Amino acid sequence: MGRDLAGTSGSPGADAAEAPESRGSSAPATAPEERGASPDPVRYLVVANQTLGGKALLDLVTDRASRGPADFFVLVPATPRIDDVLGTGAMYGGVLGAEGLAIPLDVEDQATSHERASERLSATLERFRGLGIEADGEVGDPDPLEAIGAVLARRPTDELILSTLPPGISRWLKLDLVCRARRRFEVPVTHVYVEEPAHA
Repeated sequence: MGRDLAGTSGSPGADAAEAPESRGSSAPATAPEERGASPDPVRYLVVANQTLGGKALLDLVTDRASRGPADFFVLVPATPRIDDVLGTGAMYGGVLGAEGLAIPLDVEDQATSHERASERLSATLERFRGLGIEADGEVGDPDPLEAIGAVLARRPTDELILSTLPPGISRWLKLDLVCRARRRFEVPVTHVYVEEPAHA
């Protein structure tokens, strides 16, 4: 079951398994640092869309990167804004946000959402690299839960960082995404709010 790491000071996944009892030798094991080996990087999956580029998310990623070797993968679900489907002014209201009902998208809607997500991803990766943070990423399924599952199925992950808009305007929170991710995935989940959506 996932657990919230917000407010903790230790690196995720830091609880090491007990070392097996030594058999047939009294020589002490040599620590990786003594052998000159580098510690394995902590693997982070960052999930965001409209909040990519927000200060709170960037501060959290910078904090994680400062703790030691890290591997960041940025997932941008191609979730449509409601105004792409219902018209301007419906971004944070309407049927999808209030009731959690899916609105079918035609091919043009899907292409628009994917293009916007791709632009945000490219800008974010460039910004990370400008700060010395190596990262990779992809645009995922419009359903963020399905998008997360697809990445976790092929990429071992130590911490899932889920970024949303604040309660009241976030559709992901109205759909209970954070709690659903914690129930579904065996990965610690950290949730961060970003006050302002990206404009791209």
